[in-house]
Amino acid sequence: MRSTYIDIIDQDIVFGLMNNNKKLKSFISDFPSYDNIISHSEKKKKEFSKENRIRLVNEIKEQYKGIKISKELNNNINSLLNEKTFSVTSGHQLSLFSGPIYFIYKIISTIKIVSELNKKSKKQKFVPVFWLASEDHDFDEIAKVNISGKSLKWEKETLNQPVGKINSNNIEKVIKEYKNQIIDSKYSSKLIKLIDDNYTSFTSLSKATRSFINQLFFEYGVIVIDADSKNFKKTFVENMKSEVLNGHCNKTVTKQIEDEDLPPPGRLKLLAGAHATYHTSPPKTRPVHGRLDATEGLTNWFEKGTPCVVVHGIAGIGKSTLVANWLGAHMLEVPHLSVCWYPCQPWDKAVGLAVSLLHRFGVDDKHDPYQLMETLPLTPGAEFDVDSWRRRLLAYLTDAKAIRERFVGESGGPPPYWLIVLDDVHHVSSEAKDLLGALLDISKKAPLRLVFVSRTTLSVYDRRDVHTRDLVEEIPLQGLQALPLQAS
Repeated sequence: MRSTYIDIIDQDIVFGLMNNNKKLKSFISDFPSYDNIISHSEKKKKEFSKENRIRLVNEIKEQYKGIKISKELNNNINSLLNEKTFSVTSGHQLSLFSGPIYFIYKIISTIKIVSELNKKSKKQKFVPVFWLASEDHDFDEIAKVNISGKSLKWEKETLNQPVGKINSNNIEKVIKEYKNQIIDSKYSSKLIKLIDDNYTSFTSLSKATRSFINQLFFEYGVIVIDADSKNFKKTFVENMKSEVLNGHCNKTVTKQIEDEDLPPPGRLKLLAGAHATYHTSPPKTRPVHGRLDATEGLTNWFEKGTPCVVVHGIAGIGKSTLVANWLGAHMLEVPHLSVCWYPCQPWDKAVGLAVSLLHRFGVDDKHDPYQLMETLPLTPGAEFDVDSWRRRLLAYLTDAKAIRERFVGESGGPPPYWLIVLDDVHHVSSEAKDLLGALLDISKKAPLRLVFVSRTTLSVYDRRDVHTRDLVEEIPLQGLQALPLQAS
């Protein structure tokens, strides 16, 4: 997990939930705690008729046809017929081979909460449920998986159908690539078997994901539910009619917002969630052996004042280690240097990087003299206006008065300039090409220096000398010779 600094304020909804902010009480049944969950379950009991419980159990059993289930799971499914049984539910998209690690964490957390609730309550029974977001259409998002530092993608034409209905055609290549990246350990054979058993051939991704979870958490009785079910939707018909005809949810939430003076839904606040995912100093690394020419190259680049340097070379050759060691030593000489070390990831988007950079530059909802936040896509479906972001950020960074006002009273005062290190920038060089180009343009006129660390050369600028001279320097890294290694 990346080191994170988030300036959470009292109005932040997540912070308010964590601290039982009474202003949020009208939006929820109660604040999260084991005792409150047990109490809440008694209130919910009245909302579920015996007919609906029978409908639920019958549909779950239908979805599990052909799958070997544990005694614990069979008991949990049947117990849902009892009015004293309640579920603790988590869910996720149908990510390939489970995708990000928090897919697994969600299930583990649900199992743990259920276990604790069953210890505390003797009157109710709680069962773990995992809800499959099978009607999601964003195949590109779920078709990628990261393993051993490599990003793999399932290439397939889906015709924009719900991901739960996708079959296993053309999956063989990504399965082979995935298995080749599995690190040899005592669990590797089990993981390979999990993949082979559940993903080699399937008629729907929903069934494959359910089977995968069932096999992985066999002894814990996790009930996996596919949301794409006519039987389930029949029970919601009247609610949908009411919403379409009367807009009940919108009216109710809007009234609550007006009464409580809270920010409207459907908008993102700049600091909502972990958007500021960066370091303010280089990560600790192993010592650098050799690389005297490259280290000197970085120092010369810095002293000359060229806006950008690109350190590139194959994976594992020591690019990040070199830059981290050089920067660590340099920060001892310039203690008030404002550093942003951003470790780019394959799933990063341009807007996420832009938000983190704004946070590092001191822009937030209380200090935004050039309305930079307005350039961000704060509503669903909105576009990121990179050119406006570039123009306004340049104006802000070159406004000495605005910078002084923002950093007055802070240790060291206003930073003399910012040094932005984008580590593994090759992960975003395509997705954030326009943003990276905008940063380069800003760095020509603002107190901003850029270090790009990449496995490849970059296409975000024209590499011909006439275009890169006095703008970008490149430091290619190659394998060390035996002599430098012996000397070190």
